[in-house]
Amino acid sequence: MIKMSQSGRVWLAFLEGGVYLVPYQDGNGVWTIGVGSTYWPDGREVKETDRLDSYEEGMELFDTTLRDFEEGVSEALLSSGVFIRNGGPFPAHVTDALISFSFNIGIPRFRKSTALKRFNENFSLRSVAEAMSWWKRPNLSSRRTAERRCLIDGVYVDQGGLVITA
Repeated sequence: MIKMSQSGRVWLAFLEGGVYLVPYQDGNGVWTIGVGSTYWPDGREVKETDRLDSYEEGMELFDTTLRDFEEGVSEALLSSGVFIRNGGPFPAHVTDALISFSFNIGIPRFRKSTALKRFNENFSLRSVAEAMSWWKRPNLSSRRTAERRCLIDGVYVDQGGLVITA
């Protein structure tokens, strides 16, 4: 299974705005807690009245949630892809960008995305990034730019373009 790198984990936490101990509504009105978690490990959706007791608990929830996305991306990538055919494994920055993208749009949408189709059909990473950029609302264009920089250049930046180091 593909795992997000330590640099990728720090970067994704920045993109998600850090650890929230109390729920907030994301851009779609979905209750979210911790680092972008919209559900608990048992599958329950996050509710307005939920709380986390500590930063550590928020990071544990993030780790659990992130595993779901690592598995989802791992299952969606075809073993016939160019990186595998060329001896693999996938470079960490590439899988980190794909996991971040799926974390934001959800695994079901990721599986149906043109970005995944292009990746699996060996299109260039620029072409994959272009397809990822189509998944944006006005408040997500800077996130897609950050994911593009990660995917293509291997540089982890926040929404303002500042380099993130782990």
